[in-house]
Amino acid sequence: MNVTDRWMLEQMQQLAAAMAAAAFSLLAAFLRQEGNLRTFTFVGNLSVMFCLAAAADGVGGDWAKAPLFLGCALVLSVFLFLSREHPVPLPEEEKPDPKAPAAEEA
Repeated sequence: MNVTDRWMLEQMQQLAAAMAAAAFSLLAAFLRQEGNLRTFTFVGNLSVMFCLAAAADGVGGDWAKAPLFLGCALVLSVFLFLSREHPVPLPEEEKPDPKAPAAEEA
C-alpha cells in the first residue's frame, strides 16, 4: 500500500468516525426531547454508508477497526429503522382478509 492509499484510508476512517459521533449525538438528543428526526435520518444514513465503506476499506490492513465500524453501522441502522414516521405496511399475503369469517377456536 503506497502513501496515497494509506492517506485516503485514514481520511475515510476519520470521516466515518466523525459522522458516527454526530449521529450518536443526535440520537442522544432524542432522550432530552430536543432531537429532529429529519436531521438524524440524514446524518444517520450518511454515517451508515461511511462506516460500511471504512470497514470495507480497512479490512485489508487493520482488523481491529472493522468490527467497530460494522457495529456502528448496525446500531445506527436499527435506530434508523425504528425511527420511521409511519409503520412498515404488511405484505399483501399477510394482510387479514376483511371478507373472511373469523376463525373459531376449538
